[in-house]
Amino acid sequence: MGKQGLPPWHMWGNSQLVNSPGLTVQSTQLIRINYGRPERWRWLFSAQEFAVQAGNIFSNADVDFDLTIGVGRSVVQIPSFEHFHLAGTASASPLIGKLIYSSSSVGPLRDFSVPTSASTILDFPAQDIQLVVRVNSDSICNVEVKAFFSPATHVRPEWHGGPEVDTRYPGDEHRGQ
Repeated sequence: MGKQGLPPWHMWGNSQLVNSPGLTVQSTQLIRINYGRPERWRWLFSAQEFAVQAGNIFSNADVDFDLTIGVGRSVVQIPSFEHFHLAGTASASPLIGKLIYSSSSVGPLRDFSVPTSASTILDFPAQDIQLVVRVNSDSICNVEVKAFFSPATHVRPEWHGGPEVDTRYPGDEHRGQ
């Protein structure tokens, strides 16, 4: 029988309301994945500005998804892995209530002498994933941020059966760990 408690994918999706008082605010940890083996991961990020302080006639908000990924004993921190810009107008923010989202990211330039050398990132390898979100606004606003992750391919060892599963997979990945 498997372990009791929440399934391992319980922290693979989450949402938070980030209240920005007109400066940069960081969310608490939005996502924490500690998977039992390396995998290719896909994601969906979203942001929605849905409240601005009364009297503010111009609201801009930048939403940065800061990603930390690791495999084995190696970790890479990728600030602004994804960036959304919510732009206001002189009368009101046209994006209040509008949901923006993405399931890909634009990577950095690989050759700074060639402006078109950036690439689109559709997945990444990781065993451990942590995500926090930063919201920077020019006025008081509320932004709801969401993130969802899933393995690109989710082959489970127990699908292949046999009594030797417990000995072949000592990291408990056959139990969703």
